[in-house]
Amino acid sequence: MARYISDRLNLDDLASSRPALQLFDRHGAMSQSEAAKRLSLSAGACNLHFQRLEHEGLIRQVELIREKRGRPRQVWNIAGSTNYCVLFVFDVPYFQASLINFHGEVVANRREDLSATQKPEAVQRKVEAFLQEAQQLVGRGKIRQVLVAAPGLMDDAGTIVSAVNFPVLNGLDLGALVRDQFSLPCFTTPLGLAYYYGETENLPTTASAMVIHWDLGVGVVFGRGRDVYSLELPSHASHRLIWEIGHVRVVKDGRPCHCGRRGCLEAHTGGWVLMEALNGRHAERLSDLVRAVEQDEAEAVRLTREAAGLLGQHLSWPLQLMNSERILVTGPMAPAFKKVRDSFEKGLGKLFTAPEIAGFGVEASPDPAGRLQRGAYLLARRVYMYPDDYRTLPRTAAKV
Repeated sequence: MARYISDRLNLDDLASSRPALQLFDRHGAMSQSEAAKRLSLSAGACNLHFQRLEHEGLIRQVELIREKRGRPRQVWNIAGSTNYCVLFVFDVPYFQASLINFHGEVVANRREDLSATQKPEAVQRKVEAFLQEAQQLVGRGKIRQVLVAAPGLMDDAGTIVSAVNFPVLNGLDLGALVRDQFSLPCFTTPLGLAYYYGETENLPTTASAMVIHWDLGVGVVFGRGRDVYSLELPSHASHRLIWEIGHVRVVKDGRPCHCGRRGCLEAHTGGWVLMEALNGRHAERLSDLVRAVEQDEAEAVRLTREAAGLLGQHLSWPLQLMNSERILVTGPMAPAFKKVRDSFEKGLGKLFTAPEIAGFGVEASPDPAGRLQRGAYLLARRVYMYPDDYRTLPRTAAKV
């Protein structure tokens, strides 16, 4: 079979057959005749692409429909159970590694607190160990895409230049490690994009949203459907940028920020600021702060209310500029946000009317960790399926 196909198609390059694979991704199972019609191909040409994808293990026959007359009709679809994504997600202070098949089923998952980890080499060893385990678990299947989602500033190559709230990641180029040691494709992306795709998955594709991920710091991603809004760069640049709103100055001569400047939004609203203000009385870790708010401990609630009010006030301008219709809050602080949402909306009230605020449908994520993992999976799968569209996703700037 391979020789027959290779005489007609390049077995080393999926590009020519990728439109057929994308068709399955968008529309699900179908016959060759249906695919040929949708792709405007002859039956013979479509058959060659199907054979190419079957040889690669990307599609398989899922049903044989017997008609009253003529030959049975074969129905094909993506071979979801034998194709996989590996995800490495760094959500302060956690490291989550996942193996997920193309059905979206989690095959293996590891989540670990890295608060006590100080050496980047230790992070690399964790990545290597999980990839070795994943290769054993997939058996005769295939890992198609590895994705690293991390906070911090990145250069064009995907090296984490500065993760001020997750310093053990500084200088890491996990993409190179994955490609060089395991010969697997790897894409490094800002953590906020994984949050965005996870939180907006069930919104209408025409809806625009502002997704706030609130943890030790504050990040914001704007988009509409699958399109993430970005800053335009000169034509010679290889990546676009997403806004680092957490490090936009909101107070002249304000509090010192971990980024080295003063008065950043994060320096007045981030989880680390609230923890410092509590002087360790309730919060040695971010989870302690969240728990204190959920349990209505007065000082923790007061400080978090003030921070939420400032977030609402200072995000009112970018909310208007991006013409966002929905506001979604996620990240480790999302459970605490549920308790102080009224303060956030009061902050919005500096510029918006009560009906306008109600129209935003301000919502705290019911499952930040689960939606983050889901968003990272969706992004990894799309990077593989639509490389021309998704390998140019915006990055956070290498400098603030």
